Amino acid sequence: MTRKVPRANAADVNRKFEIVARAWHDLNAPRWKSRQHAGDVIGSLEKGVFPHLGNIDVREITPAMVLDVLRKIERRV
Repeated sequence: MTRKVPRANAADVNRKFEIVARAWHDLNAPRWKSRQHAGDVIGSLEKGVFPHLGNIDVREITPAMVLDVLRKIERRV
């Protein structure tokens, strides 16, 4: 009997928050008023969110994790 070992595949890698968020940004940036706004959006994610949630599978991110990141951002302001 052979044992199946789960492998990480491209779909798993593509579910990391940073990858999903960057894809969302690329999809929406052309609709925004200016390149400046698009830059502000991705810059905010890079500074305040990706360091905390970027490498986590989106299916594993909980509301408590999001709230923790938002509170860290609030303290910065």
